[in-house]
Amino acid sequence: MNEPNLCGILKKLSADQYFFPCEYASWKKNKYKLPKSYKLTPDVGGIRFHEYSPNNPEIERACQYDLANAVHALIVLRKKPEYKAIVFSKEFIQGIQNNNPSGKRIKFGLENPKSIKYEDDIVAAKNSYRTIRRTISRSGFKLVHPEKISASPSNILKFIKKTVEPYPFDYRQGLTGLQDWAYNIKLRKKTTGGYSYYYLSLYYSLCPIVSKIITIILLISLILLL
Repeated sequence: MNEPNLCGILKKLSADQYFFPCEYASWKKNKYKLPKSYKLTPDVGGIRFHEYSPNNPEIERACQYDLANAVHALIVLRKKPEYKAIVFSKEFIQGIQNNNPSGKRIKFGLENPKSIKYEDDIVAAKNSYRTIRRTISRSGFKLVHPEKISASPSNILKFIKKTVEPYPFDYRQGLTGLQDWAYNIKLRKKTTGGYSYYYLSLYYSLCPIVSKIITIILLISLILLL
């Protein structure tokens, strides 16, 4: 695979900083990988993951800008015949930020699956969304956009409605819809309790049939409690 072409496209978009560095990464089979010895230093770019603050909207916009540009880079790459199925890989590297020790810098790997299904923009968008969510969680953050849902009984139905439809963006627009979503995300630092909401949401998204059964059971339980 033509690596210089990949690097050239990313550099032209000023998006090379969001992915594994070209001078160290290489294609192994269908994945763009780094040697295990590589370590990310705080001053070499990356997607800036911050905990958002109403008092400092700049750091929130920095996170949104970086992630949206990384998605845009996928959109551009996928217009090339050799990268028409490319998506974020599950592999990523992280480092701290010099000016914000509580923040992280993230660089994604890339994957160019052989399966023709990934050429479908909707499939690619759903796959990339799940990868982003997983990366956010593994980096010590949790997604709180569009809103954080409390665990109070009054919000159970609201929670069910949101988790049964697990994609909080217009996935029918494919990666363009995902890019629009990225421009609006907000993150919080994750506590131990944050795992349960993430994994329950992921469970619903991966098991739609089971989610419907659980929804029915919860609704019956609510009716019996009334």
